[in-house]
Parts: sequence; C-alpha cells; structure tokens
Amino acid sequence: MKNKIDVISFLEDSKVEFTTSGKNTTRGWVNVHCPYPSCSDPSFHCGINLHTGFHHCWICGGKGNMFTFIMTLFSCSYAKASRLLQPYGNFINLEPRNDPRLNTNVKPIDLHGFDSILPDIAINYLLNRGFNPAEIVKKYKILYCHFKKPFAYRIIVPIILDDKIVNLTGRDITGTQDPKYKNLSNEEAVIPMKDCLYNLDTVKKTVVICEGVTDVWKIGDGSVATMGVEYTPAQLNLLLERNIQNAYVLYDLDAIVKAEKLCNALSAFIPNVEMNFLCDHNDPGELTEEEALNLRKEYNL
Repeated sequence: MKNKIDVISFLEDSKVEFTTSGKNTTRGWVNVHCPYPSCSDPSFHCGINLHTGFHHCWICGGKGNMFTFIMTLFSCSYAKASRLLQPYGNFINLEPRNDPRLNTNVKPIDLHGFDSILPDIAINYLLNRGFNPAEIVKKYKILYCHFKKPFAYRIIVPIILDDKIVNLTGRDITGTQDPKYKNLSNEEAVIPMKDCLYNLDTVKKTVVICEGVTDVWKIGDGSVATMGVEYTPAQLNLLLERNIQNAYVLYDLDAIVKAEKLCNALSAFIPNVEMNFLCDHNDPGELTEEEALNLRKEYNL
C-alpha cells in the first residue's frame, strides 16, 4: 500500500484553513488549527505530515492519522471519514482491525522439537558473530532446531509481545539454506511477523529501530527490529501506543531510502526522530561490545 494522501487538496476542498510557512511549520508538514476541544492554544499548532497524513498538536499533544483528524474535526464516524478521504489517494490506516492479540482461539506457539541447549555449531556461530552464547540464550530465550522441518539446523528466535510468544523465526547457521530467516506462516502464528516488532517489550521512552534480530542483540534493551527494511502500519501502531519521545532509525548502509521513509512516518507522532548510520560498519550487528555500549550511552538507553 502506498502511504500517500493529497493532504493539501483535501484541506482546500474541505475549506480547512492551513499554512505552509511560519515559525511553527517544518518542511514536509502543513499546519492547521488544532481540532481537539481541550487544546489551550489551537492556532496553527497542529501539524499534518504531507508524506503520511499523521497529525500532531504541539500544544495539547493530540495526534493520530487522518481518520482521527477528520472524525474529531467534523464530529463524524469512521465510515464517513473514510468516504471523505477516498478521493485523495492511498494512506496509512492505523485503525485496529481484528487484533490477533484479542483472539483467544489462537493456539499457543508450538515449541515441541526445539532444544534449549545449543549444540557446538550454534555456539560457534554466535561466537563468530561476536555474541556471548550464554547471555543471548538467557536474555532472548533462543532455542535450536536439529531436524524438525522447516526449521532444521536453525537458531530459533521467539518473537515476544506483552510477555507472550506470538511468532518465531529461524536463522540458518549452515550458510547453505535459503532464505536465511524462516518465519512461521501467518496461519501458524498468533500475530503475523510484519505485525510485530522484535524486542518491543523492552522499549520505554526511547527506541532504536533496526532491521533484524542480531542488530537488536548487539544494542540490547530499547531497540527493536522491523524484520526487514519494510515497515507496516501495524508496526507503526505498536510504537504509537507507547508514547515514545525519541526514535533513532539505524538501518544498514544500503537502506538509506527505506530509513528516510520510516523516519517521515515516525515524525508524525514521535517528537524527536533521527536517521543514523554507522561509519565503520554496514549494520549494527557488526558492532563490538565497546561500540555497542557507547551507542547505548549516546542514545541514553
């Protein structure tokens, strides 16, 4: 889905007063009067991101997507807001839709056939990547699969959300299997992989967003993985729910365009968003222990 809506045309057609310049307006945003009744100073302090359609009032803190904005501004239903937006293009929709976390009929993830004791080949893989196997096993509850298909000869990484295993991925350690990472199918998972953020339970007010699990293992608490360079509305919603104040996007060097796109989306509801890259490494998973510690200090994790 393209995350683009013609915000300016919508505001003009709806006769909503706006400004694209002034001290309170930043590049890529348009400012309108805040629609929230409780706002103490609504005058052009509500910004709408032209890339994503998300809005945020710098005075009262009101925020959300274009659906929320229209429902608040016109005191209308979600259905009517959807009809009003339909002519103006595609957009990110963060409205909850059948949240799997609320589905009590989903079976727990089956860990039968996975071993909590890692064999030498798995231990050596972690050592060669600069990890302490005992620490990684304990902190991230990783397992190993010997023969169970389709996860044979892979390190098993549980995806935990709200203290529950909702999915898992298996990382090939032989160098011969494709793909390197194998996830549960959406039918087997409690929550599809791209509706999750790995390590989210450790996030407080600051988040470092990486691509994969080994990046998270290097950075530690406060970091999450989008499980690839593409993000989804569901993943944005998980961050929106947590009232995060600082976000640092730390993708690999070859993902600058994807990182910038994610930063644009995050800036709609997170006050401080930065796109960072590592000068001496292609990705965070290559950091030394000392470099990772310095990075944590820099981000105040």
